[in-house]
Amino acid sequence: MSISDPRPTKSVKREAARQAAQEARAREQRAKKRRRLLVQIGVVAGIAGVLAGVWGMWSAANVPPGPGPASMSTGGVIFNAPDEVQASDAQPAESKTRDEPVFDGEKVSVTLYADYMCPGCGNFEQLYGRLLESLLESGHIQLHMVPVTFLDMQSAGTKYSSRAANLVGCLVEQQPEYAYGTHTRLFNAGTQPAEGSAGLTDRQLLAIAKEAGAEMTGELQGCVQKRSFADFFQVSSDIFSSTGAVGLAEGERLQMPGLTGELQPEGEPQKLASTPTVIVDGVQWQRAEDFALFLEKHIAAKSEQRQ
Repeated sequence: MSISDPRPTKSVKREAARQAAQEARAREQRAKKRRRLLVQIGVVAGIAGVLAGVWGMWSAANVPPGPGPASMSTGGVIFNAPDEVQASDAQPAESKTRDEPVFDGEKVSVTLYADYMCPGCGNFEQLYGRLLESLLESGHIQLHMVPVTFLDMQSAGTKYSSRAANLVGCLVEQQPEYAYGTHTRLFNAGTQPAEGSAGLTDRQLLAIAKEAGAEMTGELQGCVQKRSFADFFQVSSDIFSSTGAVGLAEGERLQMPGLTGELQPEGEPQKLASTPTVIVDGVQWQRAEDFALFLEKHIAAKSEQRQ
């Protein structure tokens, strides 16, 4: 979005947000296979949970930490708008922690943990991506997108999850206005590679960024080809799956893998166990609940607090 572009009025923003919510609900009503989709997500979640544990042990022994991209000290990026990221310092190479996200308090915060090869994450984006983008544009939410790399071992040796996350990290640091558009395109039904495949090549990843508007500078191409931040995202994933996720309110607990609804033990680190994991204002969204309605409740509650 150009700085010179006129910004929509509040009424236009509200109407756009309402329309997006209606569209999201309509898509769900039309989707008679919705329950099967949720079961698929649950199966993927269970598999990802097992992979997370195995991957954590593997990565701790084999992956040296690398410096993180600017504006991703949490391990993720906070979008204030589709073309605006919240600035933060880069994590140093030796860091073994990730910062808790700091939100402005006026908007609803949405933290999304996703792996760019995860089928359930792609399904989530296809169902709710338009709603999230509309709410970002209207100023109702901040989106904290956290790429994880649990499925690196399921990409025929190419570490696709890390390479896709690296692309987003390169853009956040160098051309942040195009990071969100690239992120959403990576989950497009015709773009996201199948789990177990080699995934997209680095050249194809750059083509997606170009489609989102990014300039193909030597700096960007070098960052992608050298995979400058791949280690950072691998270490971040290890941190989240071993010492606990960020973005969760004090006292809140994350679900165990699968669709049982069982929560992780109280008083222990709340480990990231599956993707997608979505946390709204510090509370995890449970997949049995309609996400659009869940989000609407939090937006309404935030609005009442301001009155």
